[in-house]
Amino acid sequence: MFNRAQLMHRMQVIMGGRVAEELFAKACVSDQTWAALEAQGLDQKQRMDLVAAVGYAHINGMLANVFGVRK
Repeated sequence: MFNRAQLMHRMQVIMGGRVAEELFAKACVSDQTWAALEAQGLDQKQRMDLVAAVGYAHINGMLANVFGVRK
């Protein structure tokens, strides 16, 4: 179980966009970010799932833009 400070930091790393920014800019996650995710308690499978989820959201966004999908 995480305390509030740990949870907030974990959310900043993930939701703050570090993972997404690195993936979009370089198609890679830096060793530093990978280690930060591990330090926040994500095991290897969870980190891999996170990368897959970010990639999935990105490709869906691209497809929606290409096909003119609007809200």
